[in-house]
Amino acid sequence: MHYGIAIAQPDGTVAALSNHHQSFLSQELEGSSVEFRSPKEKPGAREFHVPDGHEIGEMTRTITREMCGTYFHGDANYHTNQESAKELGFQDVVVGGRMTLAYTARLLEDFFRENWWTSGELDLKFTNPVWCDDTVTVKGRLLGPHPTRLEALSCFVWIEKSNGTIALVADASILA
Repeated sequence: MHYGIAIAQPDGTVAALSNHHQSFLSQELEGSSVEFRSPKEKPGAREFHVPDGHEIGEMTRTITREMCGTYFHGDANYHTNQESAKELGFQDVVVGGRMTLAYTARLLEDFFRENWWTSGELDLKFTNPVWCDDTVTVKGRLLGPHPTRLEALSCFVWIEKSNGTIALVADASILA
């Protein structure tokens, strides 16, 4: 399943675009649960290296089912309800990508302040699921001038689970 979202400012100009793809929803479940491969066994798997750069901070959170229910307005789905998650073959409630994205944006906002919201751009990839009660740490590095966006700074942000699994990687830029 693929879907896109555009968020507009009051004057109608586009403030944000989002494209999302969830391939597991289009597949028939074989067995009683979704089996995730080890990240190292995925085709084209890359080893994660923390890029050199200036640390922009980090933020650690343990994401609870209650937090998911609040964030997703209590809708009974695989982001809030264990029974719904198990019906789709998941071991537990899957923390929604919008929630982990929000933590990424929070780290960038804390470092860049208002400039993040007026000139920031973010390109991210969800690399592994985050489950309820996972503890995650959002980290970032300021890398220097952006390679393609004139007058912008480049930043790399990632979310790491307490077991070392990388759940999200993102390239960000902001006008200097």
